[in-house]
Amino acid sequence: MLAQLSEKYPDDLRVVFRHFPLNGHPNSLSAAYAAEAATLQGKFHEMSDAIFASQDAWGGLETAAAEDWFVEKAGELGLDKDKLRADMQSETVKKVVDDSLNIATTIGLPGTPFLFINGQPY
Repeated sequence: MLAQLSEKYPDDLRVVFRHFPLNGHPNSLSAAYAAEAATLQGKFHEMSDAIFASQDAWGGLETAAAEDWFVEKAGELGLDKDKLRADMQSETVKKVVDDSLNIATTIGLPGTPFLFINGQPY
């Protein structure tokens, strides 16, 4: 829905995505790192969409296996798998995700997904 609205109103709508990996979801932090690492190769939305669409495939895996799953999915999307794996561990990617998580926690977001429209919670 947000993608359709962005396409329809490109001059009036700005969608900003922030990570909020929840403790109750296994591998959610690794998933956020994978999506953010894909950003560095220009494919955040493709990777994020693939991750969300396949939560049953990676959610219950051991962390290392889930990370392998993310890397393989990145390859299917045309990303450099070695770069994605390295970027998932980089301080740059971890800082973006961790900062987003800290802000969400600080302002008391109750969960995901969560929208603000014109600064107001929706």
